[in-house]
Amino acid sequence: MQLYPASVSIDASESDRLAVVQAARLLESSANEPLMNLARLASALFRTPIALVSLLDAHWQWLKASVGVSVTDLPRAGTFCDLTVQKASTVVIEDAHADPALAANAMVQGDPHIRFYAGAPLVTGSGFVIGTFCIAGPQARSFSATEVEQLVLLARMAMTEIDLQLGIGRRNDVTNLPNRSQLSVDLADLCQIEPDATRSLVLLEIMHPTEVQRAVRAVGIAPLERTLRDVAALLQSIAPAGARTYHVSETRFALLVDGAIDGHLPTAESLVRRMREPFESNGVVIELQACAGAVNFRLSDRQAGDALRCASAALYEAELAEQLIVWHRHALDAEYRRTFSLLRDLPIHLADGRLRLVYQPKLDLGRRRYRSVEALLRWDHPELGPISPAVFIPLIEGTSLIHSVTQWVLATGFAQQAQWRREGFDIAVAVNISARNLDSPDFLQRFQQAFQSVGLTADQIHIECTETAMMTEKKAVETLRVLHSLGVHIALDDFGVGYSNLGALQDLPATLMKIDRSLVGPIASDATSLRLFRSIVTMAKSLGYRVLAEGVETEQVLALAAAAGCDGAQGYFMSRPLEADMVAPFLRTART
Repeated sequence: MQLYPASVSIDASESDRLAVVQAARLLESSANEPLMNLARLASALFRTPIALVSLLDAHWQWLKASVGVSVTDLPRAGTFCDLTVQKASTVVIEDAHADPALAANAMVQGDPHIRFYAGAPLVTGSGFVIGTFCIAGPQARSFSATEVEQLVLLARMAMTEIDLQLGIGRRNDVTNLPNRSQLSVDLADLCQIEPDATRSLVLLEIMHPTEVQRAVRAVGIAPLERTLRDVAALLQSIAPAGARTYHVSETRFALLVDGAIDGHLPTAESLVRRMREPFESNGVVIELQACAGAVNFRLSDRQAGDALRCASAALYEAELAEQLIVWHRHALDAEYRRTFSLLRDLPIHLADGRLRLVYQPKLDLGRRRYRSVEALLRWDHPELGPISPAVFIPLIEGTSLIHSVTQWVLATGFAQQAQWRREGFDIAVAVNISARNLDSPDFLQRFQQAFQSVGLTADQIHIECTETAMMTEKKAVETLRVLHSLGVHIALDDFGVGYSNLGALQDLPATLMKIDRSLVGPIASDATSLRLFRSIVTMAKSLGYRVLAEGVETEQVLALAAAAGCDGAQGYFMSRPLEADMVAPFLRTART
């Protein structure tokens, strides 16, 4: 017996191999004509009466194409193809009678009286041997290296045809489960077969992508892939009867279930709970933090085509709320569509002039005059009306839109500051900068160009950055240090609602601390709030900060803030945000 190593990396795990074979759903399929043609070609090329293309599960050899053999399946034990799968190599037996172990084989002693055998493994793209391409005959013969290469080539051609049967691009390479493309095809087919029938789609996230990356760095990709195959097998074992299982992305699986199952929510929840139970994979006990999003839908082109998006939206909510499972709701759908509409419209409206800046004056309590204003972004949507910055700013901070919006704010705010200076108003415009902006490699250059192009100098520039960004983003702090060294005035915005890492305060490149309105508002009516406020002011002053109270809405709050030692105040009691053309009249009135 001669062995010829395979030219690809083979994963020898039998349990994993069987999972891949089962997932292929080809074991009991009928014979395939293209595979039959390859078997006929092999029989003629090598002048052997027998040529087979077969798949092997745990106990049976299933013949997908056969020349010279009339049966469709054989017990796996004792077959030469079993030997090929076990060795995961091309096996050549030129004379079985010459090997005592092989000579006693039932297929040698009895029908079909095999003496010569050559089998090449069928290897999937993910490295699993699922079967063989073999030739055999009753006469001993030699088999050259060239003929081995030809047999291996035919095996690869057979594997290509099997891949076509599975659906090119419709199987996950790791688990061999149908993927997202196959799910889309299956839904389209079901809409034709059972129009308007009800289905449920459950989308499970078994591991957060960041956890996946950590696992890969720690143990490598192979153990993770074995875990995914174990997860796939577990999910298939606990899925409702008749459910179809899919592997739709790296760590996401989907179940397509007959009927509507949200009326039996405990059933769906129990399935997710089972996915969270510890199980052993490759000798390691795994605990998954699985969660799910689900949707009921009818088999129509519109609803079926939207099912995966709806389940994804529900899964996102489940992750945010740390729930086992969330079912899709129409209200949730409307919210996501509104979010998408805002993100789509914002760059268009930015170019069309529908965004504008308003300016809220900041009172210098020591000099009793206004020396700066904060630029605040406003968006008047033609269909949706005024959109609060509290709504759209968090949305764009997760996209590249934050950079173009910030650049517009800088250009507009600095140009307005330069215009007021020409009119005789020595007023600074404070602009808000996000951590995403500060992380951008070309931010410093664009920032300097923005104020220098209108004739301003660095010491005339004020920026505000949130406490969370300053205290958690290393690159952001480094950029702020550079700006501070240039003379830019930096304010720590909304202090008291973020991490409040007091130990980091002494190292931040900020000179002004703005105490958040949530800590300022109650000081006139709650003694504990007033003590906390006074303590924050005292601490900030001891660290060298100037302090401004935000959200000052009454004269009493203003008096208490001044008495506590605040250097500035901002809020509706002094002025609401003003349109640009109202700032100069306000400043003239304030002077008198």
